[in-house]
Parts: sequence; C-alpha cells; structure tokens
Amino acid sequence: MSNIVLHIDIEESRWSKAIADITGLVEKTKTATFDYVMQHTNFALLHSEKPINVNICLSNDSRVHQLNRDFRGMDKATNVLSFANIDFADFSGENDLFPEIELGDIIIAYETMLRESEIENITLSAHFCHLLVHGFLHILGFDHITDDAAEYMEGFEIAILHNLSIPNPYERDDEYMSSEIKQIIINSLGLCTQHKKLSALFLGMLLALALPPYYHFWAVFVSLSYALFLIAKIDSFKTLAAIGYWYGFGFFALGFYWIGNALLVDMAATGWLYPFVLVLNGAFFGLFTILPFIATKLSPRVPLKILLFASVWCLVTEWMRSVIFTGFPWNPLSSALAFSPEMLQTLSIWGTYGLSLVLIIVAALPACWLCNRRLKH
Repeated sequence: MSNIVLHIDIEESRWSKAIADITGLVEKTKTATFDYVMQHTNFALLHSEKPINVNICLSNDSRVHQLNRDFRGMDKATNVLSFANIDFADFSGENDLFPEIELGDIIIAYETMLRESEIENITLSAHFCHLLVHGFLHILGFDHITDDAAEYMEGFEIAILHNLSIPNPYERDDEYMSSEIKQIIINSLGLCTQHKKLSALFLGMLLALALPPYYHFWAVFVSLSYALFLIAKIDSFKTLAAIGYWYGFGFFALGFYWIGNALLVDMAATGWLYPFVLVLNGAFFGLFTILPFIATKLSPRVPLKILLFASVWCLVTEWMRSVIFTGFPWNPLSSALAFSPEMLQTLSIWGTYGLSLVLIIVAALPACWLCNRRLKH
C-alpha cells in the first residue's frame, strides 16, 4: 500500500549495526502486513486515499521501560510497545476531519529483542520482523486480551510471517526448554545487562559460595557464565574495569569472611568492626580481578574471551596476588573442588592454578550459548 508512510527514528545506534538495511526490512514488513490485512479484513481505513502515517522508534530498554511505566503502569522494559491513535469503531469521523491519518506509534527495545532472539535461538532479523508485525497489528486494532482475540491475532502474525519466509514464532520445542524456563532466563539476563555493576557484585558473591565451607559447586557455572555474558559486548575499558572490580569486591568480601571472625569473640567490644573488615577486604582484593575482565576486550569471540579471562585470572588474581603482591594465597578457585578427593588428586597433574584454569574454562562454557547469537549479529 503506497499510502502507508513510515517515519522511522533509529534512536539506538546499535540497531543499524545489528541488522543490515534495517529501513528496507521495515518497509518490506510493512507491505506484507498491510497487504495481508487489507485482503482479509474490511477495515475502512485501509481503503482511504489519504496518507496514513506510522511512527516507528527503534530504541532501547531504558526508553521503553520509561514509556511502559508512564503509560502502561508497568515498571519494566518490554520488547515492543504500540500506541494506536485510531478508534476503529468510529473511523468515519476521523476520516472526515484530518487531511492525513495518524495511525499510531511503535517502539521496540533493542536489548530485550536481542535477549529473546538468543533464548529462542532465532535470527535477530526474524524476531525483529515478528515484533514489527505484532506492533502493526496492534495499531490496526488487534489485541490479545482474550484467548479468542489472541488466537485471531496470532493467526494473522503467522500468515504474514510465512509470506516473509519466517517460521511460525509460536511453535515451541517443549523437549528443548519449557517456556517458563526460557522466561526465567530472559528475565535474569535482563537484570544482568540493565544493572551491570550491581549484577557483578552479586555474581562475585555467588562465586564465593562455591568455596569451602559452602561447596555450592553449581555457583561456579552460574557466576562465571553470567559474568562473561555480561561483558560480551562491552568495548569500554572503563566499564570492564568497573565490572571486574565489583565482581572481585563481592567475591573477596564474602570469600574472606573468616578473617574477621576473631572480632566476633567479644561482640560488644569489637563486633561492630566486622562489616568494615568485609568491606576493606573487598575494596583491596577487588583490584586483582580488574585485569581478567579487561583482557576479554582483546577478542570479539566468546571462546577466546573465556580463555583470556581464565588465563589472566589464574596469572594475576591468583598467582601474582598470592606470590608477588600479598603473600596471601587463600581462596583459589580450585579449592571449590575440595569436596571431591578424586578431583583433588588431579592437582598432581596441573597444580593449584592449573586446576583453577581448567575449572574456569569449563564453568564459563555456557556463556558461549548465551552469547553466540548476540556476537553473530
């Protein structure tokens, strides 16, 4: 339909880098959507000869979060927001009053869309087209408030995407991963990327739970994988250094909790000093985790990032901290395996720091799955 005029505002610069000829893809999706709707509905609007304006804003999570809170009362980001300007129950009045028709606005959040495409294992452009079709249908009066309305709208989406050679987005491979688990992962990844320093602090504290006497071994995999995901697309040395510092702050503050135990013998006299010991430990030893995070900038590929991170961690955070700078060798990551006599026997093969190297590489491998789609786009 030639009278549908798109006004595209690329508010977030990463859009143009992520999807080639994004304006052409938007135009192609618009044509497929409005042609199909015109063929299968009797909307009077679509037969108007007046220009029909649609505003599309390609933005980010922060902007969409603000709009979603201000206009929808939901204090979180979402993938796409649509604001329809037409009351389809009384379109004839709209048609008479104005020389042009303002159909509505569509805003899409880059980070949320990216995370969802990674979790669903679909291409970024395919998911973008789906969200765009979804937005177009909303400003045309479609909704998914009831089950019947949702089924009707999904039928249009599936057919339009099929015409664009995009598979049905509502087919789910339940044997691969349930939708509930996918949503948990999407939400947790969103928390990490939106609050990087705070996430780094808690991920570092989580890593400390893998050490004696806790031995929550799963924490090594969760902490390191999420940490590598967190920094996968960061190019700023300053940001990497800050994330590395707060990660180390959390790790050493909790990991060296026992240093202040002597202060707890007389709680009334010295117990109040205990929190200061935790903070000072984290503040000082956190300096030794900055370089592993900065080192990941040397390669754009996640497997190499993991190798660089693991190597520099073992060299600086563990060996140099222990032997050269402090003479304080406690809490190498290999001690997380102390619960297993069989694993400790392997120390005779590669030593304390070698075992830490192997553990970090293995534990961080899930980051490849989390980041693979993102780096390809």
